[in-house]
Amino acid sequence: MKKILLYITLLGAIISLVVFFSKEKIANKDDSSIPKIEVGKNSFNYKNKMQVLPYKDGFIIYDGNDLAFKDDKFKDKFDVRLKSDNFVLKTSKDDFIYVLDKSNRILYKIDSSGDISSQAKFVETGIDVYPLENKQVVLHYSTSVKTDGVIIYDKDLQAINNISYPNALINDIIYDSYTKKILLSAQTLDYTQILNAIYSYNDKYEVQEINQFKNLVTTAMEVTNNKIFLCDPQSVYIMDKELTATNKIEADDSFSNVRVVNDKIYLQDGPKLVKIFDKDAKLLKEMASDEPIFNIYFKDSNPILIGKNFFTYQNEKTDVTQDVLKSVFVNNKTLILFFRNSYQTIKLQ
Repeated sequence: MKKILLYITLLGAIISLVVFFSKEKIANKDDSSIPKIEVGKNSFNYKNKMQVLPYKDGFIIYDGNDLAFKDDKFKDKFDVRLKSDNFVLKTSKDDFIYVLDKSNRILYKIDSSGDISSQAKFVETGIDVYPLENKQVVLHYSTSVKTDGVIIYDKDLQAINNISYPNALINDIIYDSYTKKILLSAQTLDYTQILNAIYSYNDKYEVQEINQFKNLVTTAMEVTNNKIFLCDPQSVYIMDKELTATNKIEADDSFSNVRVVNDKIYLQDGPKLVKIFDKDAKLLKEMASDEPIFNIYFKDSNPILIGKNFFTYQNEKTDVTQDVLKSVFVNNKTLILFFRNSYQTIKLQ
């Protein structure tokens, strides 16, 4: 009888391991191998228009009235007044902050002391701003005649180029630091189908390559040393540097939260599932959650999943008692969750 019980126990353990490796289930557990998580809570007044971005050794926070730079202990580095009713907030690799004031049609460049180092006014309708790794800044605009375009500024916000795309909608712009090229995605409606064009520009904004995809809507682009990833809600195209598609990943539900980390592709497929692929589109693993996932961060190569009332780290789920309204991950160690009247800092060690 004891041998039978032992056999059943061992068989159950083997089945459990097989299920775990085919689809990891995120669950609460107590595992001494998981790094210690230090938690701190403080009061905070959340505002609906508030945007938060990681910045240097902390983060910036802007609500259309005050722009503040805080460290990971929430201590102010600067707090300046800047009024905008409709804005876009971005940061650059060289530690500048960009505020696109859509209402007043002004682009601000702000340094790490909170001072406005330069600004540019424009007459078009500003949509988005893209600080590039080559220190240029691209303003995405639209006009009243169904035309999107971009104004390219130098590091002092002096306009150096203006490119228009008639009857087109610009989806995304990124800089490929490996090839020193700018990639731009724009879609047009050609009677019965959507055409999505990917343009590759050199540093003089001369077109180097172009490719078109039918019935595709770009939601994001990612680059590695030898691949370009073109993301659509239903598929991800893997391209070479000449914009030729070499592989494709299809969604079972709908893709969101696309990340490429250490040659692995993390794709959220539907609200509760994250799929992990290698660079050749082979499925490596799935991570399932009982609740919807809103955001994904990475500590080194370990994913951190954020939901409305939880976060996970190294497959351990931690519940929070309030609804998460915003989150930011700074210094590769500190997760900050924002609630209606408070915030919570979590040190991941």
